[in-house]
Amino acid sequence: MSRIGRMIVGLLTAVACVIVPTGAASAAGAEEDVVACAIDWDGWSNTGGFTAGITIHNTGTVTLYGWTLLFPLEEGAVIVNMWNAEPLTRSGLIAARDLGYNAKVPRGGSETLGFEATGPLTRVPSPFKVNGVECTVTE
Repeated sequence: MSRIGRMIVGLLTAVACVIVPTGAASAAGAEEDVVACAIDWDGWSNTGGFTAGITIHNTGTVTLYGWTLLFPLEEGAVIVNMWNAEPLTRSGLIAARDLGYNAKVPRGGSETLGFEATGPLTRVPSPFKVNGVECTVTE
C-alpha cells in the first residue's frame, strides 16, 4: 500500500474511533447528570410540639455540592431549633440549607438533620424537594 493509501486508512480509522466514543460519552454524560433523592422521615410528638429527624439520600448519579431542602409544615407549626442545617424559614414552607461542612453529598451518600417545633404533627410533610427535585419519602 502506498504512503498516501496508509495515511487515508489511518485517517479513516482515527475518525471512526472519534465518532464511536463521542456517542458513548454523550450517553454516559446524560446518565451521569441524573439528580435524584430519597428522604427518611422520623417524627414524634412531645409536650407542646414535636421533634423530627430527616435523612437526605443522594440516589442520583452525581455528587451534590451544596443542597437546599424544602418541605411544608402544618399550619401552626414553627421550628424553634434545627441542627445540621440552617433554617431559612421557620414555618409554612420550610427552606433549610447545608452548613458548608456537610454540603457535599456523594452518589449513594446521605446527610442527616433534625429540628424541634411547636405546634401539630398529624402527618408526614410532603413533598420534600432537594435543590428543586422532588424526593421519594420513607417513614
